[in-house]
Amino acid sequence: SGAVACSDERSLLATFARRVRELDPDVLTGWNVVDFDFRVLGRMADHHRVAFDLGRGAGRLRVLDGRGQFGSGRALIPGRVVLDGLALVRGAFLRFDSYALNAVANEVLGRGKTITGSDRADAILRMYREDTERFVEYNRNDAQLVLDILDRLHLVPLAVERSRLTGMPPDRVAASIASFDFLYLTELARRGVVAPTVHVGEGDDVPQGGGHVLEPDPGLYENVLVVDFKSLYPSLIRTFQIDPFGHDRPEHVGDDPIVAPNGAHFGRKPGILPQILDDLFPRREEAKRRGDPVASQAIKILMNSFYGVLGTSACRFHSPDIANAITSFGREILLWTKARMEQDGLEVLYGDSDR
Repeated sequence: SGAVACSDERSLLATFARRVRELDPDVLTGWNVVDFDFRVLGRMADHHRVAFDLGRGAGRLRVLDGRGQFGSGRALIPGRVVLDGLALVRGAFLRFDSYALNAVANEVLGRGKTITGSDRADAILRMYREDTERFVEYNRNDAQLVLDILDRLHLVPLAVERSRLTGMPPDRVAASIASFDFLYLTELARRGVVAPTVHVGEGDDVPQGGGHVLEPDPGLYENVLVVDFKSLYPSLIRTFQIDPFGHDRPEHVGDDPIVAPNGAHFGRKPGILPQILDDLFPRREEAKRRGDPVASQAIKILMNSFYGVLGTSACRFHSPDIANAITSFGREILLWTKARMEQDGLEVLYGDSDR
């Protein structure tokens, strides 16, 4: 099986660290590898006083707690990147009924763990004591499942592409607020403008509207036409110059503002956020034309994150007015489209403006 027998935990930890250094990988991965595997290994290394050096240079493994309500932890190893398979799946906004390895593997690969069920822990311990060969195979299969999921979904190339777009390291590409800061602050600096500081919690008591839904008309129908708004929220930002820099600033708004349905005012001069999107839209189309789904998906995820960032109080540019301007325009466009179709004698069965 290629497994190496170790006499005790101390020897196992030292052997594992040595093997990682021999293989010298750029990326280490696993399923929930940051918040479980590396935390446990680090804790056991401390307990046994083992020099748990996994990197290319001096310095031990460090596991950092996630920041904020949705932040995930990070594992820092000198000279290597730790990409958690579970975090990559969630950060790519892939939806599964369960994010357990077995559930995702079965849905993506059509196969799963060699042992399942509620008594899996007891079965694993029993194998460890009585059937070492099967125990090794169980663990090797788990590791292979993770690699195959990442490969099938192109998640490592996606993380690298998102890193190129946002300036974030590959293990932080899901940090949408930091990514927005990188892009937006760069443009502000070119204009000689200093950004506000972060005021967490400020404006949280202001209601924020979500996507508008037209109640469905249940039944079975023939000859149904489906009309999809292409990147609705990013398109609304571009069309109506929705932008923190151009929001309610007299010198920018002027005497002829764009007024959103929620009452927010925006200047007609090209805004920073619309200009960022003006650059991203053709880049995504070009990625599609050259048959690069990874680059296209990376740009799509970035563009769709802008609305959520502006509606989050942890962002320095957070504004309920701006977030509600986007959703209120979405509602108006949806209702206008419904009225126009009904005017042409068509029956609208359902609709929503969720991005």
